Amino acid sequence: HDVFILPAMLLCANAITLSDNAYGKQEEYTIWNDVFAALMNLYRRDGLLTQSGAFFRSILGETAQHVNALSSRFKEWLMALRRNGKVLYLCTGSNVEYCTFLSNFILGKDWRSYFHVTVCHAGKPGFFYGNRPFVHSGSAEGREVTNPQTELRVCGVYSNGNWRDLERWIATKFLPKLNRQPNCMYLGDNVVL
Repeated sequence: HDVFILPAMLLCANAITLSDNAYGKQEEYTIWNDVFAALMNLYRRDGLLTQSGAFFRSILGETAQHVNALSSRFKEWLMALRRNGKVLYLCTGSNVEYCTFLSNFILGKDWRSYFHVTVCHAGKPGFFYGNRPFVHSGSAEGREVTNPQTELRVCGVYSNGNWRDLERWIATKFLPKLNRQPNCMYLGDNVVL
């Protein structure tokens, strides 16, 4: 669905080339199942909490080598957008724990104050056309709980959800006098294929 899968596709192509070189061309390849299982293990949703998989262990152990904290100038720009009536939301495919960990590092402990709402495990691009309910993140550790939410809170952190409900919340909460739907600009962390 997005360019995040491109390394896996390249890995499969290389594995097929290696297999062809070693055993000759085959009618059918069964490599994808193994690659997919490895990726699911590498990026397990509980990987940050259990410190499992090389990806999360590396991020936890060497965060500054992989991620840059945002400058105070950029943070001020985000706050200026808010002060000027823009509604900012963070929408990520990452789970709540990983989003919280990275946001604390990138923006600081007050990261929630930069966004009107945060949506984790959004399942993009399905978030923009699907109808999954929002699920509240209720604990101090940022762990997901499973009760669906019908009303969002300002600076709240949620999982799943959908654009239609978010758009309705933005229009009702922040734009009731405008008598129009909000305009949305999504700056994504991936490119939909």
